Amino acid sequence: MESVGITLVRQMATTVAKEAGDGSTTSVVLTHRVAAETRKALAAGMNPRDVSLGMERAARAVEADLLRRSRRCDDRRSLAHVATLAAGGDEGIGEIVAEALEIAGDGGVVDVELGNGVTDEIESVEGMHWEQGYRSPYFMTDSARKIAELENPYILIYDRVINEFSELVPALELVRRRGGSLLVVAENIAEEALPGLLLNHIRKNLCSIAVKGPGYGDSRYEYLLDLAALTGGRAIMEAFGEDISNVTIEHLGRARRVVVREDDTLVIGGEGDAAVIADRLASAKRQADWIVEGDGSKGSPSGKRHELQNLQTRIKALSGRMATIRAGGLSDIVIKERMQRIENALNSARSAQNDGVVAGGGVGLYRARAALAELRGDNLDQDHGVAIVRAALDEPIRRIAANAGVDADEFLFELRRSNDDFWGMDMRSGACGDLFAAGVIDPVRVTRLALRNAVATASSLMTVECAVTHIPPSDPTFGFDARRAAETREDPRA
Repeated sequence: MESVGITLVRQMATTVAKEAGDGSTTSVVLTHRVAAETRKALAAGMNPRDVSLGMERAARAVEADLLRRSRRCDDRRSLAHVATLAAGGDEGIGEIVAEALEIAGDGGVVDVELGNGVTDEIESVEGMHWEQGYRSPYFMTDSARKIAELENPYILIYDRVINEFSELVPALELVRRRGGSLLVVAENIAEEALPGLLLNHIRKNLCSIAVKGPGYGDSRYEYLLDLAALTGGRAIMEAFGEDISNVTIEHLGRARRVVVREDDTLVIGGEGDAAVIADRLASAKRQADWIVEGDGSKGSPSGKRHELQNLQTRIKALSGRMATIRAGGLSDIVIKERMQRIENALNSARSAQNDGVVAGGGVGLYRARAALAELRGDNLDQDHGVAIVRAALDEPIRRIAANAGVDADEFLFELRRSNDDFWGMDMRSGACGDLFAAGVIDPVRVTRLALRNAVATASSLMTVECAVTHIPPSDPTFGFDARRAAETREDPRA
């Protein structure tokens, strides 16, 4: 029964770390405090549903307050501080992540891969990114990172649904004869076509990955043509009178590497002709300029806005740089562990770029207590739910102070005397001052997700009344019948 609770909290911490790159410890500490207070509320006879509603209302108010108090974080120094904290204090990882984000620029993509040396390296390459992941988790090549990778793959681009595996056989034969791997990009891949691809992929007969193509509606044709230009291939379009059964090697694009996750795809180092890419980029920019400079009284403004957004996305994909961080180390085990920390730091830094930062070390959460001072629920039980969250907001700062050997009550007294949102103590040095300047900052997204998931997990622990589990018998011979086993030559316990 204890394992059920442990599993819930572990899944919650994993979710926070995956989505934001940091905050797993904060979420566990908050969950522990909130869960302890909810047990007291249940013992006092309060309605668990009302207590849960009060906690959810308080969490929403705190999230809004954190956004209000946040400060922009887009300079290299601040991003390095955020990445360093997410990487467990490794300043080298913080610096290389900040440098990679600077190289990629606005709208650029940063990827992490295994390096060949003992030090980390950064490489800037051309590439394309879109938000569609692998069609089946069995395509994964690295289960720890939950990604599917192909080195130097061929790329098949098709604008229709692939309904049968037999439709892919000509392309697969072309690639197999050349000893390569294949990325299949199509409007969709039906369930009937997947088993053949997966069987060859798992048995290593021919490694392949199937993904949906970028874009939606009419715009997807242009996205597919952009991808073909970037990879040096030719998209197979039924509108052009082409069919996938007549595929040739000239149709297949090439790239240095492909990385596919659950919900996005990266094509890195496409081998397309620079002149063709430049022509498509110039055409997209001209169309965007026509919309911006056109007469707003003609046509649908909303339709033009949607078209302009699609064009801007295409321009970023065609012109954006992709920075690749190659993690180094003395052994494969060290490199893979370092890759995980780099990815966590990268996710945390991206969160800081998008939503800003608040004071770290638990100070941001403690300041948000002010948003709950006047918040009330619909009844006394909901009021108590709000009070539980308010009391839990000082738990991270108390834990950090205790670990640093600082009296938490004394520090909180000093903290209440200041009205500066970023005033606090750097527990590493014991110096008080501006936490933003000291680099003790947390992305707003990390803090919000930690609180939101902590409240949700504590609510689940409070409202679940039973759990179905398998408890093995203490007697190892339980269920064993010697006579039946002799007659049937079977163990009935199986």
